[in-house]
Amino acid sequence: MEKLLNSIIPGESMYINKLQNGLTCYIIPRKDYVSQTAMLCVNYGSVDARFVFGGREYTPPAGVAHFLEHKMFEDARLQFSDEFVKLGASVNAYTNFQSTAYYFSCTDMFYENLRLLLRLVTVPHFTIENVEKEKGIIGQEITMYDDNPFWRGYSNLQQAMYSASNVRDSILGNADSIASITPDVLHQVHTAFYHPSNMALVCVGRFAREEVYKSARKAFLNAPKAHGLTRLHTEEPPGVVRDFVSSDMKLSKPMFSLGFKENVNLSPLDAATAQRKAASAKVLLDVLVGASSDAYAAMYREGLADTPLSREYISGRGFGQAVFGAVSAEPGRAREAILREIARVRKQGVDQTRFEQVRGKHVGGFFRLFNNIEAMRNLQADLYAADAGDIFSLMAAYTGLCADDLNTRLDELFGGDNHVLSVIY
Repeated sequence: MEKLLNSIIPGESMYINKLQNGLTCYIIPRKDYVSQTAMLCVNYGSVDARFVFGGREYTPPAGVAHFLEHKMFEDARLQFSDEFVKLGASVNAYTNFQSTAYYFSCTDMFYENLRLLLRLVTVPHFTIENVEKEKGIIGQEITMYDDNPFWRGYSNLQQAMYSASNVRDSILGNADSIASITPDVLHQVHTAFYHPSNMALVCVGRFAREEVYKSARKAFLNAPKAHGLTRLHTEEPPGVVRDFVSSDMKLSKPMFSLGFKENVNLSPLDAATAQRKAASAKVLLDVLVGASSDAYAAMYREGLADTPLSREYISGRGFGQAVFGAVSAEPGRAREAILREIARVRKQGVDQTRFEQVRGKHVGGFFRLFNNIEAMRNLQADLYAADAGDIFSLMAAYTGLCADDLNTRLDELFGGDNHVLSVIY
């Protein structure tokens, strides 16, 4: 049944419709926009490394979600990328910890591009030859990422923080794991996860909603009604594996990531709680060491950070983490400066004026978000994969925050011996 949601921003609305085949559709009207976009989000990412399907347990090789993303662009009769170009669209895809997403943007021929996108995801073509060829391509991609200092530092950080969660494994896999991927493995994970009940379609633009639903229904006519998929995740123990990790890549100046591991159990949160936790964590990181903070200003004066610190909070099935990062001549001293600021704010509490300033910045970001159709699309897909509601309720979560929410998150995120410093020299 179709449901209409209205935003607190005048004139903004979204339609949500879960079709009988299980596909969840999010339609965001943009009648006056030239550009249009659609994304098909599969609720399957690199952390879904063990599952039961059809009464049988599977443990596919690390990197298979990303490998499958690549192979879905092949067809026995056509090259999907070329076909999208012929229709005047740009197309791409990505895989992260929790999802795999395929998307296009165009100005015309939206329905034709949508039907092509749906075919891309629903009609697999795996052969021994094309799988073996892809191993070489992804092997080169793994080497390229290993040579990227940011990626190396982030990967080192995950392995130092986690002992059980599959967050510690690279989304791309490694040379040994991708070597064991076969057409049968790809068919297994495609059958298990690429089911409409495990997908969402997000469309933004000027089109008739019923035409979108019609295409989505037709694309999954042959999908089985019963699904029966169970993900198996290992509970992550508290604490970190080690508190320091480094690699030497001969940089002119070191770069660091300081990660704080949140203790998260595998019990799912309701959407409102998940949104409030994420919103309060992101505002909190900004309050602590954002570009306008006194703590960052002091770090800059002392030469501990060349540019404003990156600040990221992510969470998912069985994991959560807050990460700060920067280029710094003295990563150890930068870590101590961040830890001192965290300790100070935990003792004194979040300053009300500072909180209101930063919350206002984040709420303002939502107003800008609604001018960017790709950003709206991506955020709604991420919320679907996290089972965390919709972009309108997330905005309401930000506007409803209070300083005490941040004080609570201070203890949850920074209350134990749970941090790791990752440095690339």
